[in-house]
Amino acid sequence: MLSAILGVTRISMDKEVEHIKNTINHPNNYTKPCYIALGYTKKDAKLLIQKVIKIEDRIHMNYW
Repeated sequence: MLSAILGVTRISMDKEVEHIKNTINHPNNYTKPCYIALGYTKKDAKLLIQKVIKIEDRIHMNYW
């Protein structure tokens, strides 16, 4: 398998928000809704197959 750079969009939760704020040293008056993590795959990484869904089954209009 060839090495590839893969990415994932992550929404920060609870303690993670403060940790990331301190790590990247961004201003307190700034809100970071998410971050994108990039990296190379491990040689023996198991690649997961994404579940196929019909978007029509996931959209809620006028109800939940």
